Amino acid sequence: MTTARSLRLFGTGGGLWLLAVAITALTGNSILVPTVILLGTFLVPVTVVAWLFGQRAGTAFTASRLASAFVTGGVLGILGAALFEHWLLGAGTFTYLEVGLIEEAAKLAVLVAFARGLRHFQIRDGILLGAAIGFGYAAFESSGYALNAFTNGWSLTNLVGSELLRGATAPLGHGLWTAILGGVLFAGARATRRLRARLGVAGAFVLVVALHTLWDSIDGIAMLTAAWLLHDSGAQLATWALDVGDSAVVAAVGVAVAVGLWHGPRRQRL
Repeated sequence: MTTARSLRLFGTGGGLWLLAVAITALTGNSILVPTVILLGTFLVPVTVVAWLFGQRAGTAFTASRLASAFVTGGVLGILGAALFEHWLLGAGTFTYLEVGLIEEAAKLAVLVAFARGLRHFQIRDGILLGAAIGFGYAAFESSGYALNAFTNGWSLTNLVGSELLRGATAPLGHGLWTAILGGVLFAGARATRRLRARLGVAGAFVLVVALHTLWDSIDGIAMLTAAWLLHDSGAQLATWALDVGDSAVVAAVGVAVAVGLWHGPRRQRL
């Protein structure tokens, strides 16, 4: 899908979401809440995956296979992560690290499952498949957060706020991290045409777990840093500034790695 078509898709979906929000607010009809949730949480992930698909000429994946990875892979990933978090996750100092390990491992397992059976492995195809699975995961996860926000006081305002925040940051989270894993996984399989646990994949996994952990920990890190620097004087404003700055740094690292992977094949004449 070209950039222009992707923008039209986003504009159409965004318009429908705004219409759904307005009519829900006007009528107070709770039956419309699922429509608001689905439109708001799937809009950005679907648009980004559609745009990436349009940038990858000659991909081994059809639109239907990517759609399957988005939906089936996203659902399997989030269900697997929820199950293992229920079994393994404890309340302690390393909770965010444990969440990062479990969720990234769940998405990696789904990624490997969807990649099995391919005869050729190209880095950009790996990025595309990883993005589809990761953004599918993000869409379903965000729908859960949106539902929680709404039921917290049965507030449409809370719901819309949750969707706006998670929609704005969606391209910098799960989809980006799993795209990196996919690119590195496929890079290691190009020569042998077989998926193997390699050092590069292990390094990429450590990287995305670190990015995930830092992303989830940013609020706490910013609050502690601001309190330490300012001793509670102006700490709230400093916390916000540090939160934004730290988020930007974590996102920039992820984007830089993904862009480097995407353009790597061109430099290597692949």
